[in-house]
Amino acid sequence: MWCAKAIAGIGKQDNTLTSRSIVISLRRKLVSEKVKPFRFNLYQEYQFVAKRIGFSWIERAQAALSSIEARQDHDAQSTGVQLLTDVRNVVSESSRPEWSSTNLYNAVVHNEETDWSVFNHGSPITKKKFTQMLGDFGIKPTKRSNANVFYVADLEDAFVRYLTHI
Repeated sequence: MWCAKAIAGIGKQDNTLTSRSIVISLRRKLVSEKVKPFRFNLYQEYQFVAKRIGFSWIERAQAALSSIEARQDHDAQSTGVQLLTDVRNVVSESSRPEWSSTNLYNAVVHNEETDWSVFNHGSPITKKKFTQMLGDFGIKPTKRSNANVFYVADLEDAFVRYLTHI
């Protein structure tokens, strides 16, 4: 049986899926951008359902929601956000308007303060994976005749969108 489905994901999805889909790309809003709040509070909806099932479920629902909230607050950064943070740290130490992909990769991976040199089971993250992970944030290198380059302006847009809370 076929029916409409909504599927959310981070990064590039499989071609089999995207060839049969209407793709809506999203990105995090800037602090200066305004959006309307979602129309209902999910916690209130869960508590309403718990009350309808029985009062014994109210405490269970509250405990589960508290656990989810605590986990969200204390979760470690995703590897993508960590990479973006490390790229920001490297880029902020220079006044270059652009970085060759090789120079940016080397600066991040060989930085003693990061773990990218042992990311891949004790081996460095590959250049391909490095570029793919930055691509998840909408950062793509520009191809030149002698090298691919990342423009700092493109990087800074991602920093503002994804790292403002850090």
